[in-house]
Amino acid sequence: SDRTKGSPSIRFSFEILSPNSRPYMLQACGPHDFNMWVNSVRRCLERQLVHGNVPSDDQLLKPGTPKEGRSFNDAIRQADDDITGGRVEASEVSSVCESVETMNSVKSPKPKNPVVREIFEKNTTCADCGAKKPEWVSLNLGVIICIECSGVHRSLGVHLSKVRGLRLDQLKPSEYSLINALGNDFANSVWEGGIKKQKGWEKPTATDSRKVKEDWIKSKYMWRGFIDFKDGDGKTSDEREAKFNKDLYQAANICDVLGVAEALAKGANANWANPEEDDKTALHACVLSKRDDESVTWMGIEAAELLIQNGARNQGSGESILDVALLGSAEASMMKYLMTRMS
Repeated sequence: SDRTKGSPSIRFSFEILSPNSRPYMLQACGPHDFNMWVNSVRRCLERQLVHGNVPSDDQLLKPGTPKEGRSFNDAIRQADDDITGGRVEASEVSSVCESVETMNSVKSPKPKNPVVREIFEKNTTCADCGAKKPEWVSLNLGVIICIECSGVHRSLGVHLSKVRGLRLDQLKPSEYSLINALGNDFANSVWEGGIKKQKGWEKPTATDSRKVKEDWIKSKYMWRGFIDFKDGDGKTSDEREAKFNKDLYQAANICDVLGVAEALAKGANANWANPEEDDKTALHACVLSKRDDESVTWMGIEAAELLIQNGARNQGSGESILDVALLGSAEASMMKYLMTRMS
């Protein structure tokens, strides 16, 4: 079967599901190719149902070929061999095959945005499975991932992972800056810092099944199973949250975006109100921070963006964040950012 509405945020994408092999999430180059692929697959399914000409397991998977190791090109070539069986038209298969070969041979052009180029240069492999040339990003986690892992991230829900395409989607300048400030090396140093303490777990590779990747990603981000918690972090979840809430506030107060990311990863509440600071939140502290040293890169906007991506509310202590920034004489660049971000 084919599914064309499973990932609405990925343009011109569809998923092929089969009981005999792993699912394939595919992305066409444009609307014409998308319609050609989907219509060809649907005609094939319709003819199999009408004529009862369903291929056997031996036809779907050649003897000795593992399910995970079979490429989609092989599936298309198999369909080409079976044209005489009446399943697909020769012109359709030929056109699809040409599209596959073209997509495999043509390298993706370098992005025009210099920040995006820098992100790709810094993050050459997927944060979760090591696949080469990842082009998807989780905005609130700060990781760059491949298309298959991005599908797993989407299944977690936007409260855990907000997925966007670095090439396909037009992100805000603050979002590009945030991803460039974080990246896979730092994120994995936090999210996978305690992996050696977890027996029986190995990080997936690009060729592993979706199920293996899904188990890893859920354990990593949903259950925080690979974070290296220290003895001083607390023994219960409540004790840890209380500790990391304070860490989050302190990091936001000095616009330490890496410190903010680590505290959030370890369980801090982005909307925690600090009773020692008139119930101000980390976002309050962040927007009121100042540039103390011009020689040091100020990361106030990146820290604020990370907090907002992780659910920090605009309203707090009876005043909006923009009002707080205005009354507190926030940095001009912060004011400009908030006016655009909160509008």
